Amino acid sequence: MVERLLQDVRDLTAPEVLHELRTRGAQRLEAVTLKANRRRIWSLTANGSRFNLHRAFARAPHEILDDLALIAREAPRNGRRYRAAADRVARWPVVVEAMRELATKASAAGRQPGPCCATSEQRAYLEAAYREINRRRFGGRLPKLVPLRLSSRMRSRLGQMMPGRSADGGVRVVEIALNADLMLAENDIIRTETLVHEMAHVADLMENGKVGHGPTWRRIALQVGCEPRALSHGTIKRRRRGSAPSTRVPTSFGV
Repeated sequence: MVERLLQDVRDLTAPEVLHELRTRGAQRLEAVTLKANRRRIWSLTANGSRFNLHRAFARAPHEILDDLALIAREAPRNGRRYRAAADRVARWPVVVEAMRELATKASAAGRQPGPCCATSEQRAYLEAAYREINRRRFGGRLPKLVPLRLSSRMRSRLGQMMPGRSADGGVRVVEIALNADLMLAENDIIRTETLVHEMAHVADLMENGKVGHGPTWRRIALQVGCEPRALSHGTIKRRRRGSAPSTRVPTSFGV
C-alpha cells in the first residue's frame, strides 16, 4: 500500500533530509535519523538539534518537508502554526499506513492487549456499543466480543484493530483500541465512526484473512456505512496536554 502511494518518489537519505530541512530554515538541526518506529513518528532530542523521524519520511513530498521544518523551528513553543503542522504530518496517509503495517507485522501468537485507561463504566459502554453495532450493521456475524480498550497514548491514530495468531495458526483479534479522547462529548460522532471502522477490520480479518485498507476492507466498510479511508484524517477535540483521560460515559451508541 505504501509503496503504491510512493512509487514515483525516490528515497532521501538522512543527510539529504537534514539538508532539505535546513534549507527551509531549521538551522538549529545538526542531525536527522530515519527509523521504523511503531510508536512515535517523530521526536526532537539533544535540545532540538536532532530530529528522529519515521523512515516513511524519507519519501516526504515538499509540503510535508515544509511542515517538518516548521516543527523543528518552532518546537517547543506549541503555537497554532506548530500544532497545525504537527497535525498534517501525523495525518499524512503514507506514515499512517506505514505505522499500521509495522503494527500488523509485529502481531504474533500470545500477544496481549495493551494498558487500558477506561473506567469500568466506560468498558461496559464500549462492550454494549460493540454488541449493538454488530447486531445492527454487521448482522451479528462478528465475534460476540473482542477485547476493547481506551488508550491514552495514541497521538496520530483514532483507533486500531490488532490482529494476531491463535495457537492453531488461525487468525484472531487481539484487541480493538480507541483513542481515549474519543470519549469527550465533542467526539461522539467520530467515536462511533471509529468503532465501526475498526469492526470492519475485524470482519475483513475473520472473513478474508486481510488487514489494512485493501479492496476487501473497503467493500465491507461501504456495506456497513463507514467511510472507506483511514480515520486518522479526522480532526477531533483533544484534552489539554498533561491532563488525565476523561471519565465521561456517553449516553448513546450513535448507530
